[in-house]
Amino acid sequence: NNLMMLQPAGGKVLTFKVIEFVTPCAEPQDYTITLKTNYCGEEGTDVAITGDFPDSYWIEAIPMEKIDDNTYTYTIENGIPGMGFKFQSTEGGWYNQPVEFNEEYSEWLGLGNFILGEETEILIDLTDYVWQACTPTE
Repeated sequence: NNLMMLQPAGGKVLTFKVIEFVTPCAEPQDYTITLKTNYCGEEGTDVAITGDFPDSYWIEAIPMEKIDDNTYTYTIENGIPGMGFKFQSTEGGWYNQPVEFNEEYSEWLGLGNFILGEETEILIDLTDYVWQACTPTE
């Protein structure tokens, strides 16, 4: 019921595999996301949020409201538990996002998706993470 095509399929047959069915009858609700972070990026850019919620659908990098130098907020309207989201720079394209150093692969990797749940006031503290545009070089 919540599937949508982002581009014409050109008459192709599409198949889907449902890995997990989460709250199929959940009522949409608003979620306020507050992010604590030490943003680092190109001049003129700032923190954005993207995800599989209305207004973004993983396509749009939506600027978050800057509260102070390290605090940002955004309200996801009509979100449903199970929807995912991440943070990136307002320039989009995943060029700049919060990353962590993976010892096993010896490289900086992006964080996994955050998932909406029962809590509608969400605080995420990423102050100990680095933004990809400013990762230390050897």
